[in-house]
Amino acid sequence: TWAANVKNRQRAESSFDGAVLKFIRLKKEITLERASLLTQLSTSYISKLDNGLKPVSFQMRNQIMVGYGYSPTSFKNLS
Repeated sequence: TWAANVKNRQRAESSFDGAVLKFIRLKKEITLERASLLTQLSTSYISKLDNGLKPVSFQMRNQIMVGYGYSPTSFKNLS
């Protein structure tokens, strides 16, 4: 149905965003614990974002990117 397709698309989009954030975190060799300190988010929440279990809002993505040492505008095409 249409509703199921929309939900699946949203899940795929959030898992893509999470996968990209996880890739960036791992590329910079930042552990979940360090990421938590840098972003002021819990390790559990970051893990859920990384694995696409939680959606990544625009503001959340910017907060994480700044915590990882990037300018949010560096990844403006991420969404």
